[in-house]
Amino acid sequence: MSFTLKKEDLRQYSIAGILFLLLLIPNFFTLFYSTDIKGNLKMSAAYLMLCIAIWALVGAIAGIRNMFRIGLVFFLFAPVEIGFVKSVGMPVNRGLMEALLHTDFHEAREQIISNIPALILMLLLAGVYIFFLST
Repeated sequence: MSFTLKKEDLRQYSIAGILFLLLLIPNFFTLFYSTDIKGNLKMSAAYLMLCIAIWALVGAIAGIRNMFRIGLVFFLFAPVEIGFVKSVGMPVNRGLMEALLHTDFHEAREQIISNIPALILMLLLAGVYIFFLST
């Protein structure tokens, strides 16, 4: 018995792989910049496996296409998490949520200005994500 992939199936698997890697960008950033995980191979592997398992569970429950649609919401909030990990060295937590809700315009502007390269990159990647999601 031979197993061959059709050209269309290969294309769909490739798109799903690209979308999945894009979804994991904030997790990769956290993996390399979080003070709790950085340098600890066991913690890094466990964190990465947990992130993949969570998305796999969402995909199993909602379906792959819907998982990527749900992932778009998380992907659009990725710059917030990346900025927080970059400035504090920890992933998003309750303190970040409270800080976001109680911040003023000047603090928000400072954070945005200091993270413009990351924001531009994430906007470009969001465009790529949306493009691949729509194909």
